[in-house]
Formats: sequence, C-alpha cells, structure tokens
Amino acid sequence: MNATLTAFGIHAAAYRIARQAYELHRDECQAPLQQGDPLHMDYDDAYTPLVSAMNDCATSAVLCPARTIGELATKIAIFHDEDMQDMGNAEDLLAVILADAKRLAGREA
Repeated sequence: MNATLTAFGIHAAAYRIARQAYELHRDECQAPLQQGDPLHMDYDDAYTPLVSAMNDCATSAVLCPARTIGELATKIAIFHDEDMQDMGNAEDLLAVILADAKRLAGREA
C-alpha cells in the first residue's frame, strides 16, 4: 500500500473510478440510442447501478475525514460536482465539511 495513502484518498479514488465507469458507459451506450429506441429502457437499467455506486462513493468520500487542505478541497469539489446540496442529507454532509475545515484551520493556524 502507498505510504501516503489516506482513508480519504481511498474513498476519493473509489469515487473517481465509479464516476469514470458511469461516464464510459454513458458515452458508449447513450450516444447510439435515438428517442423512442426500445433499448433505452435497457440503457436505464444498466446505468442505474453505476449511478448508485457513484453516489455511494461520493457520499462515503464526503463523510470520511480530510487530513489536509488538499483533501478538503477535493471533498468540496466532489460535493459540488455531484450537486450534493440537493440531497436529503446535505446538511449532515456540510456539517462534516465544516468540521474538517475547523479542525484543519486550528491545526494550521
């Protein structure tokens, strides 16, 4: 295992991989489908688990404590990129981000 790898780094990597899988599937399968194509339902069925994995990984990354300002920046980017402010647990996720910021500010002040 990489000596510089952190718990957050592991979760962030899982998010990046899940996001890449979703985007790859979307690019390979959505483009050839036309409006009303009977395969569209199959496309929806196939990408649903990818979207779930992406969302689960994003949530896990945001909930994992950040150890550095760089990790906090990555966490905020994930929150932003996934529009997590619209999620039902957005307040809890923001509380974790704020706790990281306060902890890191105290450590580096």
